[in-house]
Amino acid sequence: AGVQIIGNGGSIIFNADNLIASGNGADNLQIGSEALLLPPVYPGPLLGTNFLGNVTNSVFDDSVSGSGVVFSMDGGQGSLTLTNVSAQNNFVDGMGIFGTNATSMVATVNDSFMNGNGRDGFHVEGTAGAIIDLTVDPTQVQFNGRDGLFFNLADSTLNVSFLDNLVDQNDRSAIHGEMDNSTLNLLFDNTTGNLSGGHGLFLQAVNGSIASLTVNNGTFADSGRLLPGSDGVHIESDASFVTLVMNDTPANNTSAPPAGTQRHGMFLDIQNGSIFDGTVTNGNFTNSLNHGLNATFGDSLASLVLDNTSLSN
Repeated sequence: AGVQIIGNGGSIIFNADNLIASGNGADNLQIGSEALLLPPVYPGPLLGTNFLGNVTNSVFDDSVSGSGVVFSMDGGQGSLTLTNVSAQNNFVDGMGIFGTNATSMVATVNDSFMNGNGRDGFHVEGTAGAIIDLTVDPTQVQFNGRDGLFFNLADSTLNVSFLDNLVDQNDRSAIHGEMDNSTLNLLFDNTTGNLSGGHGLFLQAVNGSIASLTVNNGTFADSGRLLPGSDGVHIESDASFVTLVMNDTPANNTSAPPAGTQRHGMFLDIQNGSIFDGTVTNGNFTNSLNHGLNATFGDSLASLVLDNTSLSN
């Protein structure tokens, strides 16, 4: 790693300005190593540590085999703020956040660049009671090899706000989330998610998960650029609770078929005692290859309100 921070108990305060740690063999800035790797990789996450970090005007690009920034904790509490930071063209992620064993983590990213990474712009994993808060405002999260924002949650909580960002032309999804018995509060505000290779927004919630998604003045237009059978918005719920509010957020093909690429504007698969409550205002699901809206419900309770929303194809 370019900069490696190891913690086992105690408290750590880390401040850096004008730090350049690029082109390293592993992670460029490693605050604990990835928490969930098996077998564990030395030195492991910060263990039961209280961490406070602030990094400004710094560059963490071009890691050969790792990520730009990794923030990883097992227990304890941590807060990391990145301002005017570049974490681009890394082999894995721009920023990886890993939390386990009831850790509480806060990550704030302002005026930064997370473009062109091999996997994800932001990659978040939480297990075993972790609580992770992520705020991104405003930042470029484009041209990544998989997702702009990826999260996988198991028995954990993620609160995430994307404000005034560009999350376009990622090779799979602008947002891709998987949840198992977890809680999600997601705000995607004044943020673009155009031209995704696959689904624009993908969520899979299972096993009693609770997800609240609010999207204002965004867009998931022209999805399916690389992966056939993809949708602007794709939500799967199995024995879970999902609330979706979309305001002024198109998820259409801007070109009529066959020039457009996405399958459905919105796809819903709500099963096994799930509860789904959706409201779409001033929406646009037009020009999809198959349907503006495709919804399947099984043994579940669902409500979907479409207000001033176009579905024509």
